Amino acid sequence: MKLFGKGRAQTHVCPVCAYLKLPFKPYKQWPPPPDLELTPPYEAQLGKPSHEACPQCGFVFGKEDTSFEEYRYAWGGRGRPWADPSVAPPEDERRFAILGPGTYEGFDRPGLGEEVPEQLLVQAQRLEAAEDVMGLRRLVTRLARDGITGYDVVAIGGFAGSSWDFLGFDVDVQGLSALRHREEARSPYFSERLNEHGLLADFADVHKFAIAVSPDALLPIGRLRRSAVTPGDRLWYTIGNEHNPGDPFGRIVLTVEADGTAALEHYGGRNGSGTWTARVDTDVIARIRAELGRSTFPEVAREPIPAGSGLRQLEVVTDDEPEYVLMGDRQGQRLDGYKEAFALLDAIAIRITTGAYERGDDALDATAITDVRQIT
Repeated sequence: MKLFGKGRAQTHVCPVCAYLKLPFKPYKQWPPPPDLELTPPYEAQLGKPSHEACPQCGFVFGKEDTSFEEYRYAWGGRGRPWADPSVAPPEDERRFAILGPGTYEGFDRPGLGEEVPEQLLVQAQRLEAAEDVMGLRRLVTRLARDGITGYDVVAIGGFAGSSWDFLGFDVDVQGLSALRHREEARSPYFSERLNEHGLLADFADVHKFAIAVSPDALLPIGRLRRSAVTPGDRLWYTIGNEHNPGDPFGRIVLTVEADGTAALEHYGGRNGSGTWTARVDTDVIARIRAELGRSTFPEVAREPIPAGSGLRQLEVVTDDEPEYVLMGDRQGQRLDGYKEAFALLDAIAIRITTGAYERGDDALDATAITDVRQIT
């Protein structure tokens, strides 16, 4: 199995967001020597800059008021690319698949197994070919309801949106995963650098590998959040951007099941990050659904979203069928039904975090949230 191939000369890797097909050289001497400790001004070390912007993260090479490292942290959270849910890679660079139970173990791992009925295997193949994410989601949820669990919807080669968990980078060599077949490839390089998903995740490793091999061989891997393929009614809500310096509240991801079981993730913000579990009174859930019932949910008028503004994303699952809405923070604060529902969701987050999350007001009854436990 050949691991090292010749990359196309015109293709480079963005040192900020790991975009794999940068169509220009950032600087005259590029890529930089592997052991060179880069500090601005980069022109002194790397020659004339291109003064062009990365088409994905927007970093302008030659505009050195912000370093690679600073911009990378603000953009992607210590090297995690595509943190901004409004940015998606080109469609022809990604595909979707159902992968079987267990750890990731490579994009060429078998998908649906023998326990899946033949007609569903055929349906899955059609959905994958059509890149029908919603169809794949419904199929995996149906399998779980029938007791066939452990399957994931995975995006291979790029993804966007807060519904996806970034797992790391795989390596495509002639249609096979070089990470999964690393023993066959006899390469000790990989084994020492893989994360818990069996993927490359450290930005420095990804960058060095792309320079040594080819950017085209690297495949970012994302997994659809598992609550999206779990049977049952639920609310899923997220707002904020921990990488936006103008957002002091950070980002939350709140999942509330029909029985009141809740999980909250809080990223960034002036009071730090954390994860919690809790129980939400089912009367509060009913109030949220009632407020949405008198709104236009899931429809909303499209409005321009000001730069730096927060995005409110809400998914309501009823009888395994999801309905979804996305809007700007300010729009969500003024629309009847929506503003009341969002206020309740924000209040749940405030109560669970005991005030660490500060967007909105806590107007809930004393017994509305119980069994709060901080995990991290």
